Amino acid sequence: MKVMKFGSRSLQDSSRIRATVSIILAEKARKTVVLSAMRGVTEKLIAAAREAERGQATYHEHVKEIALRQAQSVEELLPQGEGTLSRLNGLLQELEEILTGIELVRECSPRSLDLVMSFGERLNCTLVADYLASLGQSALFLDAREILRTDDSHGAAEVDFAESYRLIRERFAGMGAIPVVTGLIAASKEGATTTLGRNGSDYTASILGAALGAEAIEIWTDVDGVMSADPRFVASAFVIPEMGYQEAMELSYFGAKVLHPNTMI
Repeated sequence: MKVMKFGSRSLQDSSRIRATVSIILAEKARKTVVLSAMRGVTEKLIAAAREAERGQATYHEHVKEIALRQAQSVEELLPQGEGTLSRLNGLLQELEEILTGIELVRECSPRSLDLVMSFGERLNCTLVADYLASLGQSALFLDAREILRTDDSHGAAEVDFAESYRLIRERFAGMGAIPVVTGLIAASKEGATTTLGRNGSDYTASILGAALGAEAIEIWTDVDGVMSADPRFVASAFVIPEMGYQEAMELSYFGAKVLHPNTMI
């Protein structure tokens, strides 16, 4: 088993999704795929929630932009994609209803924001799972809220590892399809949507890898690796060819946007 995680830059449009899927299919080992939202979608969802909270009708424009990107990707990836488009539109309708509720009460609690943010991963994983299926692959959309349990610390929830590992192993037992799992999101014991914080999709991948005893967890991104310094400020920065977990954890604790400390643990 390998866990393969792809970030938002790897999924920003149909051409990147094609490239990502070709990487997934080239891997011959059993695999679990974890995906982020399309690039920029999470930011638009947060902006929409804040604008709805302020009573600004402009939040509808963000939803329309997201819907347009989804429709364009379906058209380019799935010529017979009416079923996929219908499922995506159902999610977008649900999103609109939640944002309307936020607008009416003029309040966006951390709990509501987590729910709004969840739509980025849910939309993208629905699209990619259907695209894999259109290529003749046995693929399954898997909402991580079914298998990851946390407390109710919205925005950066603490994982209940014992319960999550049990749910993951039960869900994956005998699974023949390629699971396409939503990164970042989970659910509290009461069923409320939670998120795992910055780089939460990497964290999702590591939890799955640990629970399943995976051979490897691969974090696919658009940079070559961990660099010796921030290349925006240090022209001579270079890729570190190899590093231990402890060193990577220290970097992340001190602010390097590489991997979440919990991912390394």
